[in-house]
Amino acid sequence: MALRIPVKIGNITNLSDARYGAGMGVDYLGFPIGHGLSLEKFKDIAGWLSGPQLIVEVEELDPGWQPPLPDLIYQIDVAQANAIGSLAPTTRLVISGTGPELLNALPYLESTEAEILFLEVTDPNSLENIHLDRLAGSFNVWIAVTNTSELDRLAQRPFYGIALRGSEEARTGLKDYGTLAEILETLEVNS
Repeated sequence: MALRIPVKIGNITNLSDARYGAGMGVDYLGFPIGHGLSLEKFKDIAGWLSGPQLIVEVEELDPGWQPPLPDLIYQIDVAQANAIGSLAPTTRLVISGTGPELLNALPYLESTEAEILFLEVTDPNSLENIHLDRLAGSFNVWIAVTNTSELDRLAQRPFYGIALRGSEEARTGLKDYGTLAEILETLEVNS
């Protein structure tokens, strides 16, 4: 599978979402380790994956943050923070927030030594064109999308990728992908 634009699926707490995303060719899978997903469950899920880069989603980064899983073959080396604390310069980061939050933090983000892979705008309704133009002038901007009509609205705007969210399984192995499948199928490159 190939997708027309880069995609991240975050908030993954089950193997079904992780394998579905990997099979559809997404670039990143995000896991809320310690905030909805245990380290043991993550290890079980990671053992089944290949392809996408894995992101640990944390609330705030402490100085000197290091990936929590140095013993894993699938070592996470990307962190996603919802709050911008002191950023460790050796950390690869995704910073998420609303358009205004990210715009206010832009001088700090532009001056940090941390490698910021992209900014994720969590609320597309908070994003005015001026915000997006300014953010996209400095970083790759990914926008959270919850349905296919939002893809149409974003078509003419300068963004790099989209961010989707996983959801709970009805029970182990039983999952309705619904909107997630609809969006990914819309983004699929036709052979």
